[in-house]
Amino acid sequence: MDNAPINTQVMNLSGKAVLPVTFAPASLKFSAQAVGTTSGPKTVTLTNNQAVALTLASIVATGQYTASLGGNKPCGSTVNGHRSCTFLVRFTPAQTGVISGVVTVTHDASGSPQELKLSGTGQ
Repeated sequence: MDNAPINTQVMNLSGKAVLPVTFAPASLKFSAQAVGTTSGPKTVTLTNNQAVALTLASIVATGQYTASLGGNKPCGSTVNGHRSCTFLVRFTPAQTGVISGVVTVTHDASGSPQELKLSGTGQ
């Protein structure tokens, strides 16, 4: 509002929220894997959507999954602003059936820790 002789002026605005840190893909599903054997690695890209550097504290998988640094641009302890890095996830089933898990990524941005959902089938 102002003191101009015409009515209140309106400015239409729109925007799109983006998480500070995102994963691609957003989840992983492994093909059927023989019990006691390890799958090939699947690559996950972690993107820092902020203008400032991101500090990574840990990347840890649960249960019958493992996470390790690797891929074409392995994650280090920091990810510069608007940059990406990669890590690998493998699946080693200990029993038959559908097996769920997560990779937990702890960092210094809001929303930490974040989880990447995992699923696979032991056969």
